[in-house]
Order: sequence, then structure tokens, then C-alpha cells
Amino acid sequence: MSDFLPAAVAIARAAGDVLMQHFGTVGSQTKGGLDLVTEADLAAERLILHQLREQFPEHGVIAEESATATTTDPDAFTWYVDPLDGTGNFSRGDPHFAVSLGLVQQEQPVLGVVYNPARDEIFTVAPGEDDGQPRHNGVPIQPRPPASSLATATLASDWPWDLGLRQHIVRLLAATAPGVRQTKIRGCATLDLCDVARGMLDAYLHPGCKPWDLAGPLAVNRAIGNAVFTCPHWTVLESQPVVACAQSLQPQLQQLIDEVTDRPMRRWDRAVYG
Repeated sequence: MSDFLPAAVAIARAAGDVLMQHFGTVGSQTKGGLDLVTEADLAAERLILHQLREQFPEHGVIAEESATATTTDPDAFTWYVDPLDGTGNFSRGDPHFAVSLGLVQQEQPVLGVVYNPARDEIFTVAPGEDDGQPRHNGVPIQPRPPASSLATATLASDWPWDLGLRQHIVRLLAATAPGVRQTKIRGCATLDLCDVARGMLDAYLHPGCKPWDLAGPLAVNRAIGNAVFTCPHWTVLESQPVVACAQSLQPQLQQLIDEVTDRPMRRWDRAVYG
């Protein structure tokens, strides 16, 4: 693979600059149901799309605010773009939000960049490139030891925008309440998934993420060696359940995984980094 990572980092940082120009000053509007969009989402996406199409004209691009159901050649590189994950937080002045870029080939996430401009925090990974090991703020990620049991675990989830999926979160919270130290709902799947990779969270469970939420942080978690579960064809544009956790905790999480979705999921094996 060519040196795509430096370009992706530069694009994510430029989009983050756009977001910060709007942070604290822009309101939101609904785009259907409970889902939100702001002018910042749209402006950041325009910049990302322009840069990706200019630098990688042969690649496919699927972005949240302009996504369509058109298919791409599975052998081609395709970028999945979330210009602002955590719009609800962003619109209320909460700094827990991110730009996320993921590059996928044959449904395998091969590059990930997740950038929180409010804290100048960035996660990167690209296995086929020099210095492409998973990093947090430029430093190779050394995950904290995971919880030894659910009783000492800190999990995370989020309320889906899709009201039909919220029943799964209700069941998940009911199942975790008696025996899990903490269950957090922080409103930004991309950052929470990356926090699982570095051991700040022991697991993230969600019944309905989109591929632009997953591509970047899945690449980071697979590089770390975490157990990652999602649907067999997770790059389709409908909502996909996802679970990421330390491998040692996965057997204890199985009941909770079953609460997250009634759809079949597959285990994504660790990517090989060398």
C-alpha cells in the first residue's frame, strides 16, 4: 500500500480546523428522527471530499452526509468518512467528538484516522506503511491491562438515533446493572472504540453503527489484537451492531453481546502487522 496515512492525517486535521471554527457557535437541526446535523458537519465533509478526490481520484468515497446506496468495486480502495461523529456533543459545546477516516479494501479496514480537534487527540493506524502501527498522539499504543472480570469492567455504549434499536440498549443496561462496575454513554462511537483499543474502556457495545463510524476505529482495534464483532458485510449503509473488547474479556461478555443485537455477527480476526 502507498503512503496514504500522512495524507489522511493531514486531511483529518484540516477538517478538525473547520470544526473548531464552528465549535461553540453553531446550532443543530434534525435530519430525520432524532439524528442531528450542523453546518460544521457539512463544511468539514466538503473539505474532506475535495481533498480525497483530488489526491486519490481512483478511490471510492462514502461519507455520512452525502452517502448513497451505490456499490463500489470490492477490490478498490474505498474511504469511509464521518466528518463529525458526536454531533450532539459538538452542538452543546461538549469536546467529546471526532473526525473519522477509514480506508477499506475487500471489507477489510486497512487504515484508520480518528481525530478529536478539541483536545488535539489523534489515533492512527495503517499496517502496510512505515510506522503504521497503532498510535495515540504519535506514540505506539500500549493498552492498559483489561479488567479481570465484568465486576471490575468499564463498558460503553450509546443511544442509537434509530428508536427501533433502543430496546437493545435498554436490555443491555438492565443486564449490566447488577454486575458491571460502570456503563458509560458518551455520545461518540469512534472515540469510544479507540478508547477500548488503548484500554481506557474495557468494551464498547452498540446495536447500530454505520460503516463510517466503524472503519477507522475497527482498524485500530484489530491492530491492537482486540476481539471485534460486527455483521459479515459491515460496509453496507444500514446500521450495523458492533462489539469491541479485550480478548480475555470476550467470554464473559457473550451474554451482553447477545443483548446488543438479534442479528448474526462475525468475529474479525487480528490483522497482521509487521
